[in-house]
Amino acid sequence: AITGTGFLVGALLEGWKMKGTITGLTGLGDAALSVLLTTLIITSILFSVFSFWGMPMSLVNILVGSFVGAGLAAGYSVNYAYLNMILFSWVALPVVAAIATVGCYSMTVRLLARMSPVGVGRFYLVAMPAIVFYTAYSLGANNIGMLHSSVLHGSQLLEILLLVLLPIASFFGVMKGGKTSMFVSEG
Repeated sequence: AITGTGFLVGALLEGWKMKGTITGLTGLGDAALSVLLTTLIITSILFSVFSFWGMPMSLVNILVGSFVGAGLAAGYSVNYAYLNMILFSWVALPVVAAIATVGCYSMTVRLLARMSPVGVGRFYLVAMPAIVFYTAYSLGANNIGMLHSSVLHGSQLLEILLLVLLPIASFFGVMKGGKTSMFVSEG
């Protein structure tokens, strides 16, 4: 329930902000229907295939790459400065996160070492739902927001396609999620 609420609240409150990512790549306000359809089809296929293979991937990474490929095939010009900024963030942010996590880990271990077992239990009782909600909120705002904002084109076909293909891709992701976790943790 916390996860679903987080997805919904994130998508509704902040998902619209992601429209700038798609329009920033081409400079066009609205992409052609064929570009959006191709983007959604390829995104769903690749998301399913990588999930089936148990390989970790980001839905937004696949969506942006698919959009750039479909846009190039349709003859759009790509804003390479903006694309480079996105690609740089995909490389730099995991490094920044790793450094921040080292510091946070040390503080968390020191904090928990000073607590009684009951205090640690209470901490987890409050912290875990908050972390799960925020993670779902962020995924809803980014992933679901990007998908939804990319189909705000006036065509009901895109909405229907999104409602059909994404759940199928998500189903494969959930069914093979354990394989992905094993790949990340042990591979």
